[in-house]
Parts: sequence; structure tokens; C-alpha cells
Amino acid sequence: MSKKKKRIKVAMMRVQDGQPCQCYIEEIENDLKAYQQYVGGTIQYIPLTDEIDIICNEEGKLLRLPFNRAWFYDGSLADIFCGDILVCRHDNEGNFDSIKEEDIPVITKALRPLLCTMLGNFIVPEHTIPEYDNERGIKDEK
Repeated sequence: MSKKKKRIKVAMMRVQDGQPCQCYIEEIENDLKAYQQYVGGTIQYIPLTDEIDIICNEEGKLLRLPFNRAWFYDGSLADIFCGDILVCRHDNEGNFDSIKEEDIPVITKALRPLLCTMLGNFIVPEHTIPEYDNERGIKDEK
């Protein structure tokens, strides 16, 4: 039986001034209140891989939160996340756990910053932000 950690390292992906920000790693409290505060409401977690989870606002699209990341699965657009999201691992009992350094390329390849527009109630993806499209998710210096 594993013990739930009090603090964990997560990949944080904010939206600021309507634009997705660069992914960064930070340590946060490992509790529901901290997750809800970060995403701004009720959380939903979605498996990114067998070991890695995405935590987002369950009503992000309904609340029309700003677009953040496009989720690509097997080379195709699988979903769009709105509002702030974070990514972490889980242990064998389902408790959230810290991400590992080797998770970062997996996360940044699957979750890409995205520019979208709304056409009525439809989300229309324009494109991913090219300067963030690299293995580490770090903005390229030009």
C-alpha cells in the first residue's frame, strides 16, 4: 500500500490574456482544493497515457474558458482543453503523483498550445503555435 504524497510536481499549462502559456513544472499541494483552485472549478481527470493524467476544468468548454491545448492522439486531434490544466502521474492505487523528467516530451508532444476561434457553438482550431512545437515544449529563440 502506497502512501499519498502531500506535495507533488506537476506540469502546469496556463492561459494568460487569452493566449496559452509555456508549460512549466511546479510543486503543489496534492489535494482536491489545490486542483480546483488551479483549474478554476470542478476537476475532471483524463488519462493521457497509462501512467500520466490530465487535470482540467470539467466545464471548461461550457463556460467558454480560453482555449489552451490541443490533445493529439495517434497524430490526430483528439480534444481541445479550455482553461488552465495540469498534468501529473498516478500511483498503483490511483493517487496523483509527481511527473518524471522523461514525461515532459510525452506531455508536450500530445498537448500543444492552440489558437482557436468560435463559430457559434463550434470550436474551430486554427493551428498550433509553431514556436512551441518542439520536443521540450520550450519556446524557440529566433
